[in-house]
Amino acid sequence: MATIKDVAVAAGVKPATVSYVLNGTGSVSAATKTRVLQAAEALHYQPSHTARSLQRQQSNTLGLVVPLERDPAAWGLIVNGLVDGSTAQGFELLLSTATAGQTEAAVLAELVHSRRVDGVVYLNVAGDAEVVQQGRDLHLPLVCGGRADIHPNVMIDNEAGMVEAVAHLVVRGYQRIALIMPPLEWTLAEEQEQGYRAALNEAGIDWDPAWLVEGGASERGGYDAAMDLLSQADRPDAIIAALAPLAFGTLQAVHDMGLVPGRDIAVLAGDEPRAAAYMDPPLTALRQPYYALGKQLAGTLIARIRGEECPDHTLYPQLIVRRSCGE
Repeated sequence: MATIKDVAVAAGVKPATVSYVLNGTGSVSAATKTRVLQAAEALHYQPSHTARSLQRQQSNTLGLVVPLERDPAAWGLIVNGLVDGSTAQGFELLLSTATAGQTEAAVLAELVHSRRVDGVVYLNVAGDAEVVQQGRDLHLPLVCGGRADIHPNVMIDNEAGMVEAVAHLVVRGYQRIALIMPPLEWTLAEEQEQGYRAALNEAGIDWDPAWLVEGGASERGGYDAAMDLLSQADRPDAIIAALAPLAFGTLQAVHDMGLVPGRDIAVLAGDEPRAAAYMDPPLTALRQPYYALGKQLAGTLIARIRGEECPDHTLYPQLIVRRSCGE
C-alpha cells in the first residue's frame, strides 16, 4: 500500500506538500497540485482516515460506554443498529467497558481525554447519574438511551409496553397476574412495575405484592422466581417474565410443575426471545425495538456533534401474540 512519502517521491515534492494538496490547505501552485494528484492516482494512494481526522481535530468515531449490568439478549441488536447508523454517516464505533474496580464514569473520562471519540452513547441500565454528570463536566456530546431526564435521549417506552401486555392478559380473562422483574436497580424494572400497576389499576384488579418478584437477568433467576410463584397456595394464573432469559426459566418451571403454558397458566415475555415462535407453545411476547434504538442513538449523537437540532425520540414495543396465553 502506497504511503504519503511514496507519493511525494513520485511527484518530486516534500510529504508536507502532498498533505497540503490532499487536504486543500496551504499555498501550492497549479502545476505542483497536478503532479501530486497524478502521482497519488497512479499509486492508488488512499489517505489515512485516522490521520485526516486528527488534522481536523475530529476522530469521526462514536464511543459506546457499555454498562457493567446489561441484558445480553438485547446488546447484539443495539450494537448492530449503532454500527449501521454510524457507518452510514461516515463514523466508526468504539466500544469501551469498565474492568474490575473501574466505574463507568472513569471509562467515559478515559474516552474523552484520549481524544479517540467525538461523542458518546450511554445506555443507562442502572440509572448511573455519575456518568451523565461526567459527560457534562467534560463538555462531551452525550446521548442517553433510557433516561427521560437527560436530553437529548432515545427511549423505549417500557411502561407503555407493560400496560399493553397486562391489558392483553386481562382481556383474555386472567386476574392473578405476576411479574418477574429484572434487577431492581435497573431503570427498566421501575418502568415495567409502573406499567404493571397502572394496567391492573385501570382494570380494577387488586394486585398482590407477592406476585411482584425480582428474578435478576438469568435463566436460573427466572426459574427460581417462577417456582416460588407456582408454589404459592393462591398461585398466579399468568406470569410476565420481563427479560428473555427470565422467560426461558419461567417456561421450564411451568413444565417442571406439570403445567401446560396456554392451558393451565399464561406465560408472556416482556422481551421476545429470538426462538419465541418455535417454543412449545409459541411464546407471546413484546418485541423490543433494539435495532431501531441503536440506529437512532447513532443518528442523534452525530446530529449533536454537527451542531444540529436534536429532539428526543421515543420507541415502542410491539406485542406479538402467539399461543402461550391461550390465544
